Amino acid sequence: MFLKLIKDFFIKKRIKNKMHVFSEKTNKIAILIAVDEIYDIENLKTWLIQDVFINNEVSFLLFDESVSKEKTLNSSCISSKSFGWNAVYKDDLITQFIKNNYQVLISFSNNNLYINHIAQRVQAQYKFGFTSRNNAIFDVSLIGTTFANEEYRTELLKYIKSFNII
Repeated sequence: MFLKLIKDFFIKKRIKNKMHVFSEKTNKIAILIAVDEIYDIENLKTWLIQDVFINNEVSFLLFDESVSKEKTLNSSCISSKSFGWNAVYKDDLITQFIKNNYQVLISFSNNNLYINHIAQRVQAQYKFGFTSRNNAIFDVSLIGTTFANEEYRTELLKYIKSFNII
């Protein structure tokens, strides 16, 4: 319990200290998803790849608190166990995800501390966040509680088109 408080403290501290800076043009798209907050992840992934970002390279990183260590080795899934007590990454998947430069980062999370930490560290030209409250990490925050309905898809498309991403 005490170590979890220390870990949360360091993650919050690192989020406050750094904001994003974009360095180069690319066609890569980063998607962060909190698994417990979206009921049909495969449908969302298919929609993003086939209908929205057709000519782009899309990278997904899923956060699932209930995932075991063995499952994380075989997929793009992480958990709170992927972070050390000093907000250090234990999982190479996070390091590889952060290392790339992206044109767009889209986060589907209701202020998940771990996803926010990763989103803050990712180098992206534009950052979109589906959150339950306004968040300074993102350039555009779409505030709500459910992310898979048609209204949010329409809003996301509207912003992506207005930023000339697709």
